[in-house]
Amino acid sequence: MSTAYHQQTDGQSERTIQTLEQYLRAYTSKAQYDWDELICHAEFAYNSTKSTSTELSPFETLYGYLPQTPASLMLDRSPELAKQVMS
Repeated sequence: MSTAYHQQTDGQSERTIQTLEQYLRAYTSKAQYDWDELICHAEFAYNSTKSTSTELSPFETLYGYLPQTPASLMLDRSPELAKQVMS
């Protein structure tokens, strides 16, 4: 917990906020009317991106494995993976 513009706050919170702002800019249009529909995609991108300090993504830290993306599911057509996804 930190307050905005507080000199004693560690840089980790400020850096995280900067990163999230960059993600939101990438997932909104110039009109900025559809951000609420695209926020789930920005969240997925953030949670599946590896951290430079831990070399793990937040998703991987919490669950122990990387999330499956639509692209990875299309490229890997193994029956075992299909069973995992369906169960």
